[in-house]
Amino acid sequence: ANGNPELHPGPCLLHAERIKYSNGEFWVYKEGITPHVINIITQVQNERLELGRALGLELDDARVARVKRGYLEENSTSLDVLFNSSPVFSNIKGPISVDGRYMTEDISHGLALYSSLGKRLKIPTPASDAIITLGGMLLERDFFKRVLRFKNLVLKKWTQRVWLQQ
Repeated sequence: ANGNPELHPGPCLLHAERIKYSNGEFWVYKEGITPHVINIITQVQNERLELGRALGLELDDARVARVKRGYLEENSTSLDVLFNSSPVFSNIKGPISVDGRYMTEDISHGLALYSSLGKRLKIPTPASDAIITLGGMLLERDFFKRVLRFKNLVLKKWTQRVWLQQ
C-alpha cells in the first residue's frame, strides 16, 4: 500500500535536470507534480492497484490514501492541485539530488517489486518498467538486478488476506 514508488520516481525522472540545477531548492510536490506528471503517477498507481487485486487486496488510490492519512483535503480538485497546495506536501523540500532515495530506493524496492510481481502474476507493468529502465539509464545502474523481487518474498495466508513478508 506504500504510495512512494508511484509518487517519487516518475516525477523525479521527469524533473531530473531541474533537481540537479536547483542545488537543493526543488519541491517535488509543489512544483514537480503537474497535470502531465499525474498521468504517469496514475499509470503506476493503476498497476499497483491491479497487483493488489490479484493478491486479494483492495488498496486505496493515491487520492483516497492520502486523504485518509490527512495529507490531502477531500474535494474534487485535481490531484496535482491537491499536492501543490497541501499544507503537508507543499512544504516538503526535495529531493536534493537525483540519486537520492526518491529514485534509488523507490525504484529498487518499489517499482522493481511491482515489475517482478507483475511477471509472476502475468499482469503487465509497462509504466513501472519504463521508469525502472529510464531511471537506470539516468543513474547508470541496473535496477532489474539485486533488488526486492517476488522470489525474495514469502507469501503467507492469514485471516483471508495475503501478507508479504521479507
